[in-house]
Amino acid sequence: MTFSETIEWLTDKSIEYKILFNKLMLFNLTIMNRTILDDNTITDKTKMDCLIQSNELAHNIWKLIFKLEKGKDDQSAKRLVGLIKFYQKKSKELEENITTTFKTTIGDFIFY
Repeated sequence: MTFSETIEWLTDKSIEYKILFNKLMLFNLTIMNRTILDDNTITDKTKMDCLIQSNELAHNIWKLIFKLEKGKDDQSAKRLVGLIKFYQKKSKELEENITTTFKTTIGDFIFY
């Protein structure tokens, strides 16, 4: 699913489903972080940089969730995809991991 397709698909979901999707993304980010920590092919500095950026991404996803929980959907699907694209640009390693995490989240969510 492309980013545009994801925005369209997620936009049509209820607020409750959007909250669930974002929480699932956060859960999968924790798994991604363990993967980064266990990666022996990257330096400790790269690991730390990736974890810092992942943490920032998580903070921003929490902001989306808090707004959704108040019943405010300010283009949350578009904002989520924008955040993912922004953090993917931080490094090659982070891009690969976030892409995998996002695809996993979509795949997991479809089964709900």
